Amino acid sequence: AFLSSLSTAHVAYGFQSAFFPIYNSLKDRSYYRGMKFTFVGISFCFVIYMLVMFISIYSFGIHIRGDVLQNVEEVEEWESFVLRAIFLLVMSTHTPFIFFI
Repeated sequence: AFLSSLSTAHVAYGFQSAFFPIYNSLKDRSYYRGMKFTFVGISFCFVIYMLVMFISIYSFGIHIRGDVLQNVEEVEEWESFVLRAIFLLVMSTHTPFIFFI
């Protein structure tokens, strides 16, 4: 249970550690621009999470497990590959901020 919670903590605290380096790299540092990039980033994450939720419910119905990736590896249809691509996109755009701060 502890190891499976690490990915959740990694995603949850990733924004906090990436905020100030991103803010410092803005051309015009202002409150408005900081809030704008924050809103765009959170909106992007929201859209990805909603896509994962709807595709998962559509694919697995009430037989879904807590770890979505366990469900994905059992299915060899197009939905499985879409979910894998979404997870790849999330991890490839999120993880570098953690390692380079």
